[in-house]
Amino acid sequence: MKILEYIGLDTFRVKASYRKVADAIARRDFRAAQVKKLANLGHGKFYRAKLDDADRLLFSLVRHGDEVCALMLEVIANHNYDKSRFTHWQRRGYGAFETAAILEAWKYLPANVVRSERNKRAHLSSVLSRNEVERDYAYNRALFMRVAQGWYQFNPKLLVRRRQGDEELWTPIYAALNLPLINEFSQEDGWESVWDQIANYLALAGMPERTIPIAAERALARKEASAREREKHETEARAALERRRERQAASRPARH
Repeated sequence: MKILEYIGLDTFRVKASYRKVADAIARRDFRAAQVKKLANLGHGKFYRAKLDDADRLLFSLVRHGDEVCALMLEVIANHNYDKSRFTHWQRRGYGAFETAAILEAWKYLPANVVRSERNKRAHLSSVLSRNEVERDYAYNRALFMRVAQGWYQFNPKLLVRRRQGDEELWTPIYAALNLPLINEFSQEDGWESVWDQIANYLALAGMPERTIPIAAERALARKEASAREREKHETEARAALERRRERQAASRPARH
């Protein structure tokens, strides 16, 4: 079995045991790797392999081309599955970002790119809050819109300057960030639905209304058909109950 590794997988602390377990999985020797399927998860199919007494290797089976591969996802320290970004949904349906996401993206950048004193939560929080659209601050550039406590999105009124040939154009920031394309990959799956947020951002930016993603059209049609069928059955059940009550009332002897 081919072994794939998720971008950002950190096995440095358990390098030797990881290689041993990965080799066993590659041989399809799940017993040697002490593989178990995780149960009681709200989404996805995940497996864990034993690295040592405290740590586990989280992986899933995926299809890559014509073969089934093992995708190594994360080293779970001290059996703490609740903190896994794969087994437990970590994001919220704000369609926004927080300082933690920026720090995660910046953590490997060298000091000559991002100075260490700026690569801190306190500094980023200050930059975001001072440049909120509604903030009363002398040097406020109104770059960000607060969506929730600690969560921000770019001000939808911002325009980005672009050049096409000799022509200079000003493009809505959400068009520059290709929000309509992001909408095509958004999901309505009961965990995180950002459809309403995307529709709201597009409207605030004066862009065309959000459309149903092509990949979701069939699923949405099935959902609507199922809802109609359920409503039909409920209507028929209520009608049958009403007829039964009428028959029962008609069969009762009249009181004199």
